Amino acid sequence: MSTFTRLLPLLLLLILLTILAFVAYAIYTIASDVKTQTEKRMEKKNVVLTKDGMRVGVKEVGREGYVDRTQRCVRLFLWVLSFGSGEGMEGFMGKEGEEANEITVSCAVNGKKTR
Repeated sequence: MSTFTRLLPLLLLLILLTILAFVAYAIYTIASDVKTQTEKRMEKKNVVLTKDGMRVGVKEVGREGYVDRTQRCVRLFLWVLSFGSGEGMEGFMGKEGEEANEITVSCAVNGKKTR
């Protein structure tokens, strides 16, 4: 019985260390899974973390597309200012059925809506 009482603290220590190692391993695997999922989501949005820092991919807007968007905005603005209503400009004004009495111009330049 004397040897069992002497080995009991050692066995408890080994059990405790085993439990702690299992918990640490579980935390490590969860953290690495979260890291890989986050990297995949950021890559979809063209954001990549490197050793040197963060690299962000910018969607290129061609000159022709930019000019088309800005001309559409100017054309809509002039239409609303000159006629005071949005009749005939269904594609440019907001939702169908909106009152066109107030002068609100909604343009999309570089993907951002401005009023």
